[in-house]
Amino acid sequence: MKKYITAVVVSAGLALGTLPAVAQQDTTQNQNQKVNTTQNMPSQTLPGRAYDRAALPGETPPNNPASGYAANEPAGGGLTMESLRATADNPSTFVPKAYEADQAEIRMGQLAQEKSSSEQVKSFANRIVQDHQAHLQKVQQLAHQKNIQVSDQLAPHDQKQYDRLSAMNGASFDRAFVQDMVRDHKHAIALYSEAAQNDTDSDVKALAQNTLPTLREHLQMAENDSTTINEPAGAGMQK
Repeated sequence: MKKYITAVVVSAGLALGTLPAVAQQDTTQNQNQKVNTTQNMPSQTLPGRAYDRAALPGETPPNNPASGYAANEPAGGGLTMESLRATADNPSTFVPKAYEADQAEIRMGQLAQEKSSSEQVKSFANRIVQDHQAHLQKVQQLAHQKNIQVSDQLAPHDQKQYDRLSAMNGASFDRAFVQDMVRDHKHAIALYSEAAQNDTDSDVKALAQNTLPTLREHLQMAENDSTTINEPAGAGMQK
């Protein structure tokens, strides 16, 4: 009878929210465990980090160079995740990097306009050239406004990429160009996402925030082209 009464009291306590002290402790411990689990997650997997925003929903975790990069891998142009943050958070380093990236994308896009054997890739290249030329002007104006020096010369890693593509033709060029665009825009999204949140200059923050939607659209286009180009002939046809 006592056991029955005890069971009824506990059930009532659960229903009314007046749990016994032991049950309350268990609940608190479970909640603490959940908090600790989140706190112990690697920083690159926490929501809202620039690292994650470089990948689109449904992608594999960015530990594969084809879909992103790990925390200790170069984040484009020789940048590690640590140096990426240092570059993005400082206007005197972010603005030249943004200008450098625009120059490279324009040159790569113009090369694809000449060498691509795919109308789909040429259309994408036209969009790349158009958008990055417009963005380059904004970055140039910002650099002049902030008295920050920028260079029209391609960075060594960009020149190497350009030379490699220049030696290709036909389908092999198209595949390499689109793959480069996927990688480059993931790197750019990571850089701009960091700047949009943490750059010390409000004008640079605004530029980064306004640029991100276009970069994400470019990435989506590049990934769509990559899927189409690498799809086996006739794979999309139905009998």
